[in-house]
Amino acid sequence: MNQYFCNEELASRIADGIASDQGRLKPAITDVCAGSGVIAAALRSRDFRHVDEVEIDSRYASEYACVADVFTEQKFSRIVVTNPPFKDDFMLKLLNH
Repeated sequence: MNQYFCNEELASRIADGIASDQGRLKPAITDVCAGSGVIAAALRSRDFRHVDEVEIDSRYASEYACVADVFTEQKFSRIVVTNPPFKDDFMLKLLNH
């Protein structure tokens, strides 16, 4: 399994971008392939209260994560976030899911 972990600086930039785009709304967000949860933590630090995490590998999952394959999950939030890079056609499969 290829894993690509997001560092805190990139997670912060992703969270800042979402926060500036969403303003005060703070909608629910699903962090797929969440790893250790650095993107979700960055979002929570910006007052996003409804952040779900999905991570397939329990060795890396944060205490908040649902340990599952993203393709077995039936429902995601309106906003889905994950960090690049993506192996093969992963993102296309995810968007079609």
